[in-house]
Amino acid sequence: MTNWKELVIRGTLKEEVRISSELISTGIKLIQEEHYYNESIDVPLILLANGLERLLKCIFCFYTLENTGKLPTIATIKKDFNHNIAKLFEYVFSHCYSEDFIRKGTTQKDLQFFRTNPVFQGLVRVINNFALRDRYANLDLILCENLPKSRNPDDAWGKWIELVLMQEYLEMQHLSITDNKEFRRQSSRFVVASLNRLMFSFVHLMIRGKIGKYANTSAEPLRIFRNYSPVPDEKEWFYK
Repeated sequence: MTNWKELVIRGTLKEEVRISSELISTGIKLIQEEHYYNESIDVPLILLANGLERLLKCIFCFYTLENTGKLPTIATIKKDFNHNIAKLFEYVFSHCYSEDFIRKGTTQKDLQFFRTNPVFQGLVRVINNFALRDRYANLDLILCENLPKSRNPDDAWGKWIELVLMQEYLEMQHLSITDNKEFRRQSSRFVVASLNRLMFSFVHLMIRGKIGKYANTSAEPLRIFRNYSPVPDEKEWFYK
């Protein structure tokens, strides 16, 4: 590989990681704002879906380049994943989280959380459905002759995030009846904590995981997530 080509690849992937980081961090910030959480959840979902898809595809590129010596083709990415974020997550967790990396730090607990925690699983479901279909719910409603297959993002959020929280945590069930405003605030805290845990893990994957030098040199834009640690009252849930 020529030095020129290597510089182009390195610079392009790092720029894509930077864009991904800004989209995800902005989406996380908006989820914590009452207006967006209560009235415009589709806006942070657009940012999160776009950012996570970009970042996961970058990680796929890092891993493929490290293991085959060349980048994947766009045809391969479209055939294997297209916009399916759930498939991208599964690939990254199955292939990029090597046995050696899983033994480092809290990675084993993190991976167990990502694979089993119902709130995180619900979040992935909502974001994935939004990326594949639900982002066009409004247009589907007025343009589709048949009943649209897409779901209103607010309804999906209520079903896969808030309902799960009520089922998993009795205190959340009580809040949903007695103090809906506080329930929404606490719901956003759970979601933000799980997203920060994901990004925290991805930073370490790119720096300490064996997915190639391009991952290591592209990790700088994600360092804004590296210093995240849960506040005292959420630590037990965060490390569960």
